[in-house]
Formats: sequence, structure tokens, C-alpha cells
Amino acid sequence: MSATPAKIEIEDTVYELNAFYCEGAKAQRADKDPWDNPYQDGTQRFEDWEAGFDNEAAFEHRRFGIDLITEGENGKLYEHDPDIVRNDFGVDPDQFMN
Repeated sequence: MSATPAKIEIEDTVYELNAFYCEGAKAQRADKDPWDNPYQDGTQRFEDWEAGFDNEAAFEHRRFGIDLITEGENGKLYEHDPDIVRNDFGVDPDQFMN
């Protein structure tokens, strides 16, 4: 039996940090293109990969002092971190540029 992946809340949506989601986030970190998604369009794997990729681009995976992609605790739901500065578009990336 495998462990239940962590989850992250972004806006009104909860994403499961499963292998496909994390693969998409890591692809963004590796500066890959969104069309590098290896999964069939219209499948859950494709959508999970794409969500991970897009949410990584939006700086959503650093919360409570940890990197949720590499250090997230299985089964835990990570809600919004009150210490992360947000603007009208989501996480303000300027806080990570120092």
C-alpha cells in the first residue's frame, strides 16, 4: 500500500502532489517548456503534470519554510501560508528574488 500524497490548496482548488504533479513542477524548475508534457492530452496524468508545471511557475510550492515538492509530508494538506506575500495574481515572486 502506498502513502497518500500531500495536497496543496491554491485559491479554491486542492491539488494532490502525486508523481505526475511533481514531475510537472520539476520540469518547470528544469526550465522545460509546457509542451514537454509527456502525457496524452485529456488524461488526468496530463492535467496533473500541467498543474504542477503552472503552479511551480506561480511560486506556489514554498510554504511554511519548506519546498513542498521535495519535502512535503505525505497525507498533509498545505493551506495558504500567511507569511507568503500575495498580490492580485497570487504569490508575489519578488519575495524570493533576494
